[in-house]
Amino acid sequence: MAFSHNGKYLAASCTLKSGKTVVKIFDVEDGNLQLILRGHNDLIHEIDWSYDDRFLITASADGACRLWNLSEKESDNSDRFNYQDNDRLFFMTELYHPSFVYSAKIHPAHDDSVLYIATICFDGKVRVWSVNIDDIENPWYKLEHEMSINDKAQFTLGTKKTIYELEDNLEDETLRLIMNPQETPDDIANAMTHSKSTQANEKFNTGYKNLIENKHPNAMVFDYDGRLFVADSHGQINVWRIAIQFSGV
Repeated sequence: MAFSHNGKYLAASCTLKSGKTVVKIFDVEDGNLQLILRGHNDLIHEIDWSYDDRFLITASADGACRLWNLSEKESDNSDRFNYQDNDRLFFMTELYHPSFVYSAKIHPAHDDSVLYIATICFDGKVRVWSVNIDDIENPWYKLEHEMSINDKAQFTLGTKKTIYELEDNLEDETLRLIMNPQETPDDIANAMTHSKSTQANEKFNTGYKNLIENKHPNAMVFDYDGRLFVADSHGQINVWRIAIQFSGV
């Protein structure tokens, strides 16, 4: 669920018995259902409004993010219960991903011609898209930037070491890497004593590889300055500054 910024509307996802998920827009002032959108073919993990409440982005386990133009949500020419017809009226475009999409957030920059949207996916990638909203009838989108959750961030908020102390196959060097993500495996390898056996090195590399391969982003939020906070499945929060120059990211 997500409230519009003006507090007048509430967008809520509802999964049907068939597995399909619709999006219901409620008018908070009178409690009435304003309209229903077809939504997605699987669970919706995130809903986010644009700063002016004209657009809505939905992120789903079906591997897609859908952008909706709700500028005319108060018009009388839509059948609030006919979501197939509402698709024709309100659906804009779809951003495709290779796996589950856990979150989609619209950048807080006030740009009347382009929306910048960040998404996170089970494949471990953070993506930043631009969507042209100048021409509502013919919108286009572009993948502006893609980065791994393992890429070096502006800064990182730490994780609980106890999570990793329970892993029997981890060496101390692997814990050091998790607690100090700015270091690389090469940095740690150089810091290891020469007395370490080849078997110990291989054990460390295997432990590190298993951790990284099973790591994925699962939550995300922009602050008012445009910094992107991305939480992952290992309890870490990475922070990137997403700079908008109005000609790209």
